[in-house]
Amino acid sequence: MFGLGLDQVLVLLVVGFFVLGPERLPHAAASLARAVRRLQRYCADAEARLGTEFGPGLEELRRPLREAADVHATVVSGLPSPARPGSTVLVGRASHDPEAT
Repeated sequence: MFGLGLDQVLVLLVVGFFVLGPERLPHAAASLARAVRRLQRYCADAEARLGTEFGPGLEELRRPLREAADVHATVVSGLPSPARPGSTVLVGRASHDPEAT
């Protein structure tokens, strides 16, 4: 759900416990769960409506978006990660910046 790992969910629960307190935390969690279910239902309904409205043309609309997402993933995977040992992160202005001098 939302790309959160178990450790992140636990941190959110602990923070929620301290912010909301033990009395209001269950109610807040239930409200959040209802909102997420409602959002999922809304998205599924919107996708179904688009499918019926556009029919086969919807795939033609999705294809460029999918290709752009693939290009983005390829570019991002080729970038060095600051967390990766031995990678260099450039900080500061570019050398071709006329205001850098």
